[in-house]
Amino acid sequence: AAPFFVQTFAKEIFKSEYESYEGLLRVVIHNRFKFAQKHFPMIKILIQEVPFQSELKNEIQQLVETELFSHFKKLIVKFQEEGEIIEIPPSSVLRLTLSAVLGLLLTRFLLLPEEKWNDEAEIENTIQF
Repeated sequence: AAPFFVQTFAKEIFKSEYESYEGLLRVVIHNRFKFAQKHFPMIKILIQEVPFQSELKNEIQQLVETELFSHFKKLIVKFQEEGEIIEIPPSSVLRLTLSAVLGLLLTRFLLLPEEKWNDEAEIENTIQF
């Protein structure tokens, strides 16, 4: 299931052109938010299993690198060249972005799901951060 979801996400995200990093983030966060709402029980199982299943972990790592990270890094370089993102290594920009997005999703769906969330405001705050 995981490889299919990675490939589907990549197709959904990279089929469009983005005029800004903010625009890309908006699409990515909304996409992953809807995915987490729909599939969180499966995500929890993956979070628990991946560290102990080296074959699954390797497969996911390879897919994420080829299907996602390489494409994201190219977009990051493009936005850096346009002066929209500071000049730090693209892998650092990606790591910092992932930290913010995953922080939102894990807090919202795993750590504090019972809180009264204003999802749109939290998504917007994450994008602006």
